[in-house]
Amino acid sequence: MMSIETTCVYQSGAQYQRGEPIVTSCQTISCPTRAEQFFTTRRGKRVGLFALVLAMLNWFDLEMTLMAYHAGILYEANPIADWVLNFHGPVGLRVFKVALVASSVSAFLIGRQLALSEAGCIGASVIYLGVAIAWLNYPLFYL
Repeated sequence: MMSIETTCVYQSGAQYQRGEPIVTSCQTISCPTRAEQFFTTRRGKRVGLFALVLAMLNWFDLEMTLMAYHAGILYEANPIADWVLNFHGPVGLRVFKVALVASSVSAFLIGRQLALSEAGCIGASVIYLGVAIAWLNYPLFYL
């Protein structure tokens, strides 16, 4: 619900009418409530925060994948990442993953004022949070 405020412009100088300054024009504006401001004007900050969370969760997923891969209890299901891992090793996979995450985070940050970008960034972060929780429930004694 928007609150309504009236803003008036007063005539400059010392002209007063019955002790009040003379009003030259008034404008009624609607001001968003704090909740509306949070969900509209701060979208860019939220997208930036979720993009940072997304990057951190991706890095956690990468490191856990590499540990399980080298322990021999997991294989890389992504065929492109598997090729990079086989021909360029863990460093190549890290570079590949950083490039992939950097491009997606850049896309989110470029469109940070759009609701679709915010929804995509939050959705991807939630998915990778699920992946991180799955890793935390993974039998780590094998690693």
